[in-house]
Amino acid sequence: LGIPVILHLVMLDLHLRLLPRTGNGDGYMSAAFQATLDGNRHQMIVAEAERPGLFAKAVEHAGTQFWYNQQMATMFPRGSHAFDSAWYTWPFAWR
Repeated sequence: LGIPVILHLVMLDLHLRLLPRTGNGDGYMSAAFQATLDGNRHQMIVAEAERPGLFAKAVEHAGTQFWYNQQMATMFPRGSHAFDSAWYTWPFAWR
């Protein structure tokens, strides 16, 4: 369990270092998380000491992904967009 967690943290850290700017997905994250992103309006509001570290950002990011994935069926019902596909077709790239 330790190696996958460490690998996940390393990859998230790399991701956040390579893509440090604010973007269109920021709204899903807390104000403290958003304050760590360059160009975000929360940078001026949230004090440096209140901004999360890597582990706290990883926990929040995982929780947000989990919540979003749970809501997918409600937000995007089957057949609601042109690229909708069943999970079992993914290995074969069927549509």
